[in-house]
Formats: sequence, structure tokens, C-alpha cells
Amino acid sequence: MSEVEKDSALPGKRIKVEFEAPGATGYQWSLDPSETRVRVTQRETVPNSGSFGGASRQVFVLEPLEAGEFDVNFILARPWEGRTKKTRTVHIKSD
Repeated sequence: MSEVEKDSALPGKRIKVEFEAPGATGYQWSLDPSETRVRVTQRETVPNSGSFGGASRQVFVLEPLEAGEFDVNFILARPWEGRTKKTRTVHIKSD
């Protein structure tokens, strides 16, 4: 299942994107490896402080590398399994 979020930035400016990730399951969000229109400048996992094993937040800071409107895909998967559990699409408008 794919969900779409919308955000805007100028080329060279940065966009912060956050996703909820299941805790203690091994699933991680990552930028689709074929993506060339943005660069991840920072990535952070913020643990749930409320309960052990609870959902965490994965934060990505993106920098658009070109102007225009386009979709950027993120994949939720366990790195060792090689299959996608869920995708999220972020629609970027870069003027």
C-alpha cells in the first residue's frame, strides 16, 4: 500500500520527512535506491520513549537536486529479506 505526502522546497533547500516504523521488528524505511532527484543529507531513528519495543520514528532530511514536481518513493523492509512490506510516496515541488 502506498501513501502520498506533499512537500515543497527550492533546489538546494532541505525537506524533513518522518515515517513511523514498527519497533523491535527489524523493519526500516529507506529511500528507493533508484532515486536520483533527491539526496538524503541526514537520517535519524527516534525511539519511542513510552514503551520498550514500541513504534519509532525515522526522520529523513532530503535535498532536491533538480527543479520541478516529482514523486520520491520510500520503502519499508527488513534489509535481510529483500522484499517490500510497504511504500510511501512523497510528492515534492521544487521551484
